[in-house]
Amino acid sequence: MPSEQDFTTLSESVRGVWGHGRLDTITKRFPNHKDRSQYFGWLDKKLTEQLKRTNTPVPRKQLIEMINNVNYADKRQSDELAGAMSHSQWAASIAVGRSKTQLYRFVAGAYELRPDDLSPITDSQLAPEHILGINCSNVHPRGCPMSTREAAEAAVSEEPTQSGESDDDGDDDVARPEFTFQQLGRLEFTSAEDVLGGGDPPIAFWVDSGFALVERFNDIGQGCGLYIIYDFYPTAIDGEREAKYSGENWGQWPGCPIKQPFSVARIADSIKELHFGYELKFTDIAYHPVELVRVVRSPTSTITRSTVE
Repeated sequence: MPSEQDFTTLSESVRGVWGHGRLDTITKRFPNHKDRSQYFGWLDKKLTEQLKRTNTPVPRKQLIEMINNVNYADKRQSDELAGAMSHSQWAASIAVGRSKTQLYRFVAGAYELRPDDLSPITDSQLAPEHILGINCSNVHPRGCPMSTREAAEAAVSEEPTQSGESDDDGDDDVARPEFTFQQLGRLEFTSAEDVLGGGDPPIAFWVDSGFALVERFNDIGQGCGLYIIYDFYPTAIDGEREAKYSGENWGQWPGCPIKQPFSVARIADSIKELHFGYELKFTDIAYHPVELVRVVRSPTSTITRSTVE
C-alpha cells in the first residue's frame, strides 16, 4: 500500500504537467488501479483542505503573527501570506497609529500597488506582483535623494532621522530608497473626532489615504522596516488602473506635518509596534516620485532581487 510520502512525491513530480503526460506518469508510478484510486482520493482531500484555507479569512491576530514571522525570501511562506491577505481584506483591518488629528489603519491586501512595467523582458523567473521593488534611477538625475538635513528642516517641524537600513550612494546627506518589499495592504484614515463608537478598530468612516503599507526585506528574507508608498495608479471609476497619475496633488499624507509631497516613508521597524496609540514618525522620506518594478527570483528560488539592479 502506498504511503503518504509516496503520494506527496508523485504530486510534486507532476506539478505543471497536464493532460495525457500527467495521467501517464501517475499510471506508471501506480499501475495498480486500487493504488491510483487511493492517490486520487488523497489528492482530492488535499485540494479540499487547501481551498478551505484560502477561502477562510485569517483572524487579525494570526495575520499579524504571519507578517511578523514570515521569511519573505521563501516562496511558499510569501505566497501563503499573500493568499491570507487577499482573502482577509474585509475581515482584517489592522491598527497603524495616529497623529494629532487622525487615526490610521490598513486593510489587508497583497496587490494594492502595481509596477510601472507589468511584463518586463527578462530570462529569469518573475516573482508574483505582491512582491515588488523600488527603482529611483529613472526619476531623478542623482537617483532619488531622500530627506537631507536642509530638505527635512524645510518640510517638517522636526527633522526626520535617517535609517541605518538605507543604501549609501556615496553622499552622506543622500540615501536611496531602492529595496524589495512585500505588499501588506491599503492605508485608510479617519478623524479622531469622528469616531462613532468603540471597538477594534473603532467604528468610524474610514477614507482611502492613497498610500499602501509594505514590509521591506533583505536578501535572506528578514523584514527590516514598515514603509508607506504612494499609489500612482489609482483605481478609476470603471475599476481599471491603467493610467499613471501625473498631476500635482500626489503624495499628501492626511494629518502629517510634512508640508511637501512624498512617495516613500518609513513609519516603523515592525508590525508589532503598531496600535492606535502609536504616534507615527516619518523617516527615510523620498520627496520624489519613485518607479515600482517587478522582481525576479534567484536560480535557487529563495532570494528576490530587483530587476533594475
